[in-house]
Amino acid sequence: MPLKQRSGKVKETNKSVPAEPSDKPGEESKEQKQPNPPTERQQKRGGRCSSLLKKFGYFSLIIIVPTVLNYAALNQEAKALVPEDGVLYDIGWGQKLLLRCTGEGLPTVVLEAPIGQSSDVWSLVQPLLAKRTRVCLYDRAGLGFSDRGHRNISEYANDMSEAALDRGRTEVSTVERMADDLHRLLSYSTNQPKPLLLVGVDFSTFISRFYTQLYEHEVAGLFLIDPAIENLLDFDPSSETTPTSTEQPESLGWPEFWNSKLVPSIHGKWLSSAIGFTRIAVMVGLSSALEEPSLKEILPNDVILRKKHFLCQPKHQSSAYEEMRQMNRSMNQVKTVLQVKPFPRDLPIVIATFKDGDSSSKLKKTWTAGQNMLSQTLLPSSKHILLPGEDYLSLYQHSQQVAIAILSAVENWRKKSELPA
Repeated sequence: MPLKQRSGKVKETNKSVPAEPSDKPGEESKEQKQPNPPTERQQKRGGRCSSLLKKFGYFSLIIIVPTVLNYAALNQEAKALVPEDGVLYDIGWGQKLLLRCTGEGLPTVVLEAPIGQSSDVWSLVQPLLAKRTRVCLYDRAGLGFSDRGHRNISEYANDMSEAALDRGRTEVSTVERMADDLHRLLSYSTNQPKPLLLVGVDFSTFISRFYTQLYEHEVAGLFLIDPAIENLLDFDPSSETTPTSTEQPESLGWPEFWNSKLVPSIHGKWLSSAIGFTRIAVMVGLSSALEEPSLKEILPNDVILRKKHFLCQPKHQSSAYEEMRQMNRSMNQVKTVLQVKPFPRDLPIVIATFKDGDSSSKLKKTWTAGQNMLSQTLLPSSKHILLPGEDYLSLYQHSQQVAIAILSAVENWRKKSELPA
């Protein structure tokens, strides 16, 4: 009997039968092909990529390591370097400024540091003045140990008073904001004895003058050392050519020298401090925090250490750059306030100029001409005296003579006010 065939469909399988390896040498299975070796071009491309990655890694280490080390050192140094007589006072909205006051007697002498400098420039003059009267010095916003200023109205969001709104309209590092900072520090945060003898140097004399026009009743007099004039950086239409940044400073006018030499150099210091290169340069002896080697012999060690600290401090360097960058705006503010309110004519004013240095350079001639204009037209009642030296370093190198000249102004005010010497 024949067998019956099974009904139904036969299941199909997807499994493939593996190919048997060939016994012949050199013959590859179609199912198991080996990858082709990289071509010479691919090898070169891979080598270049590897080289670029290595270079990027080295570059990252060069940038990141000095930055991290610098910030770590700055945090450690700051705690130890704050002056013993310095106190951080809140001038409003959480912003703090460092103030140092010593001595007793009127008027209170307020020492304003030169542009971009900390109050340490007065470190040798302050103790000499404090023997005869009260003297205060401070770090402007962002400089030294003081906080940066708030930049916009949103940072005053918790206080929408009229004072906060007015404050928010002023710009950081302009003379208007700096004069307001000083007034808040001396009159609200600490209430220093009045009146004040305001002492400024070079561009910081704008702050002394601006403060006087706003708060005339608080000021006993001005002592302006090597003052700048507010039209120093104005464009000169009589100039036939515009000097380039490659020209020597002696051939540049003040606008060109300021914009192509001075401001870029301060900007470079800021960038160098931000990435830690300045600290490396100081450590290996390629850079010095002292403007003159001779200062090492006359400055206290704590002042030298602070100068090194501030040279490596991005906050300080960026604030110095901002003061310079905003100088045109500050000068315009000085001009505007003179138009709104005449400068007080009966105020005792001393204009002290430096008698040394190269008086034949174009920059020096322009600076001197501006000082003559200041004393003859803007401040005709001022008294002119000479100090040894050629720039703000005289505050270190000739501190005794500077202190004597300031104390002379103090004694003259006391005689006029019939106060005991």
